[in-house]
Formats: sequence, C-alpha cells, structure tokens
Amino acid sequence: MKSKGAKLTARSRPQLVLLALAIGFFSGLVLQGNAVLVQGANAIGGIWLDLLRMTILPLVFALVTTGVADLWSRGAEAGALGWRLGVAIVALLTLAGASAGLIVPPLLALSPIDARAIGALAHASGEAAPATPVGALAGLRGMIPANIVAAAAAGAIVPLVIFAAALGAALGAMEPARAGGLLAPLRTLAEAMILIVGAVLRLAPLGVLMLGINLGATVGWAAVVALGYFLAISLILSLVLITLSTLFAATLGGVGLVAFVRAALPPQLIAAGTQSSLATLPTTLAAARQLGISERDATVALPLAVSVFKITGPSHGISVGLALAWLSGTPVDAVQIAMAVPVAMLASLAILGVPGQVTMYAASGPVAVALGAPLGMLPVFIAVDPLSDMFRTASNVTAHLAVTCFAAAGFRGADPIGTKAIDQRDGAAAAPHP
Repeated sequence: MKSKGAKLTARSRPQLVLLALAIGFFSGLVLQGNAVLVQGANAIGGIWLDLLRMTILPLVFALVTTGVADLWSRGAEAGALGWRLGVAIVALLTLAGASAGLIVPPLLALSPIDARAIGALAHASGEAAPATPVGALAGLRGMIPANIVAAAAAGAIVPLVIFAAALGAALGAMEPARAGGLLAPLRTLAEAMILIVGAVLRLAPLGVLMLGINLGATVGWAAVVALGYFLAISLILSLVLITLSTLFAATLGGVGLVAFVRAALPPQLIAAGTQSSLATLPTTLAAARQLGISERDATVALPLAVSVFKITGPSHGISVGLALAWLSGTPVDAVQIAMAVPVAMLASLAILGVPGQVTMYAASGPVAVALGAPLGMLPVFIAVDPLSDMFRTASNVTAHLAVTCFAAAGFRGADPIGTKAIDQRDGAAAAPHP
C-alpha cells in the first residue's frame, strides 16, 4: 500500500506543480496592488530557486564526465554495430540542436507579445541581463578551459562541459579497473547532487506557487500567452525532428520512405500515449522487424539507443534557453547559439538515468547558462513541460528506429558484433580433442 501511494505521489507531482502555477498566477492577478505580499512571495520563490542554482555546476560536471565515459565504453562493447549507432546518434543530435538554433529565434521574433510585456517578464526574472557577448574567435578560444578551476569559479559552463567531456572520453578509453578510481567518486557526487535537487523539487509546488504570484502580479496575462506560444514552438520542433529522423532513415538507413513512415506510426502512437520510450520498446522492436532488420541487430541496437539517446534533448534545451533569453530581454547572437549546441548535446547524454523531475533542470539549465540567459523563469517552464512531453516522446522513438536502421544497414547478413566468431571460438573450445 505504501509503495502504491508513493507511486501515485510521484506520478501526480507534475500535475500538482502545474496546479500550483495556475493558483499562484491567479493569486498574483488579485494581489497586484499589494506590494508587500508580492515582494514576500518573490523572496520565497527566489530562495527556492537559489537552492536549485547551487547544484548546476557540480551536477553537470559529474553527469557529463560519467555519461561520456559510459557511452564510450558501451560503444566499444557493442562492436561495429555500436560504433555505427554512435555515429548516427551524434549526427541526429547535431541536427536537432542546429535545427532549434535556426528555427526558434525567427519564431520568437514573430511572437504576438509586445515589448512592454517582455520588459515586465525581464523584471519578473529578477536578474539583470549579462554583458554583450564576445566575437566569434574570442568565443571559440573561450570554450577551451585554460584554467578549469577559474572557469568553474566564474560559472563558465561551456569550458567546464568541454573539460568534463574530454575527461569522460579518456576515462572511457581506460581499463575499467583503473578508470573506476575516479569514476566512482564522480558517480557518488552525481547521485548526491540528484538527491539534493530531488529534495528541493519536492518543494516545487510551494516554490512555483510563489513564482506564479510574482508572475501574475508583474506580468499578467502576457505570461500565459508567452507559455502558450512556447508550447506551440515545442510542437513545431517535434514535427521537424520526426521529419528529420524519417529522412535520415530513408536516405542512409536502407529503408524506403513510405515503409518507414508506416512502421514508425504504431510506436509513435504508443509513445504519445505512454510518454515513455522504454514502454514503447516492444512496439519499436516489432517495427524494426517489419523493416527487415534482423532480430540480433535490433535487440542490440534498439535497447542501446533507448538508453543513451534522446533526439529532443538538444532541441528542447536550446529552445528553453532561447525562450528564457527572449523573455528576459537578453540578446543572444549566432556565436552563443553555436557554442550552446555542443553543451545541449552533452547535457542530453548526461541526463540518462536521471530521475524524471531532475531531467529538464539538468538538461536545460546548462544550456541557458551557456546562452547567458537568466534562470528565474526556468521553474515555470518545468511546470508546463508535461504538456509537450507526448510530442517529444514520439520524436524520440522515431529517432530510435531511424538510428537502428542506419546501424544495421551496413550489416545485412553480416556479423556486426562478432557473435559468429565468439560462437566458433566457444564451439572449438568445447569440442573434444581427437
């Protein structure tokens, strides 16, 4: 009975946070003339938000390092099929991040929200806009962490993520026994940060309620329009990613366009209903068999893709970061977006296995910091995130099927993971000597 109640509480928490946002917003509309109460709510919400902010750097560093190390070692274990799968994953993650960087800014520029509302939203974020970004060459050089301690102290997320990725790749290439000496404490650090974030997020209904009061009192109905517009952008991005994955499979995956669309439809519908890539895995495996992928290749590639790959990670992180910058009036140039794409890609890999409540915070927070956007509105985006999750899950399972097609395309009738050689070796070892 206790377990059932715990599951119910965890399942209903996103709806509770969304309800708290709505109650806070309407309360803020009523309390617009009461400056003392609004300021008090803003202070309480700000304290809760600062508790979240304090975990960003250690959480991201530990997750990226261990995530890249695990991905590197798992790709090696999966053999040639795993490496082809890795190439496809990196390609689609790059396309996803670049697509968001190209599509979202023009869509935000077409927003129906006027400049005065943007100014009010900037005030509601509670943070001043950062300094003007540097040029392309200086920005490129600034990505390299000449002094990682200084970069961490300054809160520079891009150099920190690059160093963490390099460290993770090096550890993944080492012998597990030697790499474990450093990976074990980093995993412990990540688990500790996740526990802290989880504890803070248990107070999310209260924190979001306070932020909602401030939002309703200072911004009003423009905030609802802004969030609705962002959800529309999320839907557009999901459709773009489904299209990109379909074209990727049709051009490089060795399957026909119509055949892929037909095979992908059942997993897409199941994914939209369950909002879980893992729950959709049996249907996705059936779709892979329908496309002519061997049972052996599908049962290796698809579970690996589901466990390490979310095509919506970079695009969602970039779109949230750009929306936060836009709502706060923070200028973002093309160089910053280009620098944020690899951060979004690595963040999407780092959040694998992270509890659901922490996922969006861990994925979007570093990207927003890389773009120079204030984080004051991030909890509000987290609150409305479940409304667009069904479309993103459908995009993810489409991409899982697409990268599996590509990974298996070079091995029709071949032995990509070396199972035949292993069987022959084991058979020879087991055969009696003459």
